[in-house]
Amino acid sequence: MRFIKRVELNSPTRPAQFFYSLKLIPFRRLISNRIDIEGTVYNFWLFPSKNKRKYIAAFPVENVNHFLVFEYREISQCYLSTQKEYKLSDFDMEKPIVKMVYSWM
Repeated sequence: MRFIKRVELNSPTRPAQFFYSLKLIPFRRLISNRIDIEGTVYNFWLFPSKNKRKYIAAFPVENVNHFLVFEYREISQCYLSTQKEYKLSDFDMEKPIVKMVYSWM
């Protein structure tokens, strides 16, 4: 997986509200386990994209004032340990597949 960007939200929102507001349907929670990234616990959500690029949004479990956007190439890249605290630098990958598709990215 490759970390793309941290997106700040104007007001706290739930992941479902965010995806519905941008008409990013269907969306689904990717894994049921929560992942710790730099001291914040996140839930991972998969959402559709244009140009068949695969994105994951990581929304914090508490104080949802931002989310993280990741890109992945294979679903096997999404298996993360719940026992480890990750850093954003752990999510490095080679060059992006295509240009950014959404304006908030």
